[in-house]
Amino acid sequence: MKYIKIIMLLSVVVLALENCSKSPEQKILELGPRFQLAFCSKVIECGKEEIEKIPPKYRNTLPAFLQSNEACVTYFKENFDQAREQRKLKKEEATPEMAQEFEKCVSALEKSTCDMFQRKETKHTGIPGCEGLPKIAQPDIP
Repeated sequence: MKYIKIIMLLSVVVLALENCSKSPEQKILELGPRFQLAFCSKVIECGKEEIEKIPPKYRNTLPAFLQSNEACVTYFKENFDQAREQRKLKKEEATPEMAQEFEKCVSALEKSTCDMFQRKETKHTGIPGCEGLPKIAQPDIP
């Protein structure tokens, strides 16, 4: 029993050290797929009724990320990759604050409901905690 406790304690310490030693960029890279899946599933699921109101011949004019879950994930993966490359070119590094903010955003997004995406009374629909998302996920437009 004593050995099991020691092994469990050591494994917890190793996991904690491993998680702390990750760079902010690594943390953002790991959170990217979670964000993409959560955001895309919410957008597609919550916008399904509105999209169905559009005549089929005009649906192909919708942005790619609104046409299917797969197209949405691909779209955001490309944006993340472009934003990361631009940070590298500008020699900007992801900060621990950016990684923390992104982690909060992903968490909030996973817990959010369709109400967040379907509000019509506000000019800008936003997910609380995701205000800094453009710094991480959107490339600069030339």
